[in-house]
Formats: sequence, C-alpha cells, structure tokens
Amino acid sequence: MSANNALTVRMDDILHFWLDELEAFASFRQEYLFEGMDCDNSNVRQFEDYVAEKSIVQWYLYKITFIRENHPLFAYYKGDPGASVRTRDYVVAYSSAFRILWETGVREFVEKHFDIHKLRRFDVCLDLPYPISRIDKEFPAPKQKHAEFSGSGWALETRYIGEKRNSLNKRQLVRVYDKIADTVKKGKQLLYSEYLSLEAVTRVELEIRSELAKNVEFHEAFDQRKLLGIFKNYLSRHTDIFDSLPEPKETLFRKRETVDGDTIQDRSYWTHKAKLLRGIAKNMLKVGICPVEMLMKDGILTERTKAAIWYKHFALYQKDLQIRANWSRKILPKFR
Repeated sequence: MSANNALTVRMDDILHFWLDELEAFASFRQEYLFEGMDCDNSNVRQFEDYVAEKSIVQWYLYKITFIRENHPLFAYYKGDPGASVRTRDYVVAYSSAFRILWETGVREFVEKHFDIHKLRRFDVCLDLPYPISRIDKEFPAPKQKHAEFSGSGWALETRYIGEKRNSLNKRQLVRVYDKIADTVKKGKQLLYSEYLSLEAVTRVELEIRSELAKNVEFHEAFDQRKLLGIFKNYLSRHTDIFDSLPEPKETLFRKRETVDGDTIQDRSYWTHKAKLLRGIAKNMLKVGICPVEMLMKDGILTERTKAAIWYKHFALYQKDLQIRANWSRKILPKFR
C-alpha cells in the first residue's frame, strides 16, 4: 500500500484466483441413458460417482443435474428448437465443481462426456483478504455504468458493475461481494471452511458472457495466465488496483479475418451501409458534385471500402464515370 493509501494488488495478496463457473454449448454423449427417465425428480439415477436428476426448466426440454457430496456440480440443459425462444444444448460446471474437483476434475468430466462447440459463459474470480468497504473505495463511482448495490441493513455485501440483464448485456459483468457473507447465505461453509477463520474476504468476479466467451476455446479457459490477462483487461476499465499483476492485458474481441487484403467484417459492414452511401451520392449528383471524390476526401469511402461494397455493380458507378468524362471533356479545357 502506497503513501496515499491507494491499494495495489500483487500476487502474494491473492487468496484464490481461478474459474468459478463455466458454460459451453455442447452435446451429451450419454444422453440416451436418460431418455426414459421422468422429469419430476421422482427418481434418480446413478451416473459414475454422481446422482443424476432430471427436471423441466423454462425454454428447455429438460435439465439433467449431476450431484455429488450433496452439491450440484454439473448440469446439462437440453435445448428446445420449437420453443418461442429457441434454445440450444449446453453444459454448465457450477462453482461447487471447481471447489470439489478443482479445474483438472472439471475439465476431465466435461471432455469425457460432452462434445464441446463453443463457450457460452465463464466466470473468473479473485479473492482478497480485505473488507468489501476497502475494495469498494477503489472503484470510482464516476466510472461505473449501471452500478447497483445490495446488502442487509446498512452493510454493503454486493456491488454489480454493468447491466445485469443478459438480454441487454452479452459481454461482461463485474461483481464485488463479501465472500464470507455469501458463503454463509448459500450454506457452503464446508466448501470454504478456510475463509471462516479470516476477518474478511472480498471476491472480485468477472463474468464473461456469450458475445465475448465465444472467442475463447474450451482449453484456453483453463489457462491461468490467459485468465489473468483477461481479468486485468476488463477490470482496468473500472479500477487500477490490478494493473501490477504480471500478465499483459488481453481483450476478447475476435481478430479480424482477412481475405485478399480486405476484412470480412469490413465487407459485411459496408454491404449494409451501401444504401446509405447511394443516398448520399445521389444528393451530391444533383448539385454536380462527384460523389466518389467527395466521399473519399471526407474519409467516408476508401479504395478498400469501394471494393467491399462492390461499387462497380452500382448504377452510381456509371454516373460517376459520366461526370468524370464530362469534367475532362467540357470543363477542364477551360482552365488550360
């Protein structure tokens, strides 16, 4: 801690850093074993070291939950393509799975029983031996959008930074909360027994949602160095206390794919913008302005974007050639 009382988190300060939950679109290889099983939890089935229950959930055909040591560790959601909100199959590894099996056991179970397509969500958590009131001071209020607070009485227990509703935010959400209070509230004292003897533990949790999670391969989610870079990058938007951690910041925006010097993303973007460009150009033509030269001069259109919107296929291209010809044949000679 520096002289001005600002907190700087270093690796030695961290009690725990790892995945806390993971979801992936996937197909369950042993799904046929549960086809005749009722969906009301009236009967259970043994599946390796797990007790499996099958239940109905909204928007899905059913859910199979895998329980061990009285804790749900995994669940498989069977998508319903005929529902009003179309859903897809996915598997989730709950936070309890990472405490009981740790990352090696979680990865082994998922890879053994599921064909992974792409990630749907993953949470990265970092636990610190400080009270939440101390950590909360390091998140300046003016920087926070959609910040929400919750707690019992006047005590701060949880702070959300970002839009919580998944329908409005498919990128990332930050949670800062009192981990001891959360552990007691959820009845997970046995899973976090080492925390109960401490005066305070605050968890800073980064939830990576579908739009960003899809750009991470399943095996990459178990790379601690990569996770630390991701955590630093997205927390740096809200606080600088993690900037001294060793790994470089890593963004999850998908790299642009290039084809013949042009990007697929640019092509798609300018295809959608073609109608707008044509409208602008037509107005220019009415007042005798060469649209291509004007758009290029203003930086709206470039040689690359001309190719991206298939400019030569537009009638505008022919009109542009006519203007250029008239300029060269009728107007330019007057200035010579």
